[in-house]
Amino acid sequence: MDVLQAFCCERQLTVNVKKTKVVFEARKSVCQAFQYEGEAIEQLNSFKYLGVELHGTKGMQVAIHRLAMLGKKAILHCDADAQSCASLIQHYNANCLMH
Repeated sequence: MDVLQAFCCERQLTVNVKKTKVVFEARKSVCQAFQYEGEAIEQLNSFKYLGVELHGTKGMQVAIHRLAMLGKKAILHCDADAQSCASLIQHYNANCLMH
């Protein structure tokens, strides 16, 4: 937090602590408290940023699963004929879900 504070001070930037959140990617349930200029920063288990859910204990798995489901949904609603859609789904399941 000291680095952030120094960076912002040098560039005359402000940090809105009320809108600032911390998500700790850790397997521990207890994390250190974060403060910025003496004000506590709220700690969350997960936070959605630009449509992607960042999760403290599950890492990116929640976001990956959600994006995969959205991709499948998009394929199912494609404008192509049913056979092409089925082929796309098979390709997706074979190549994308395994990674």
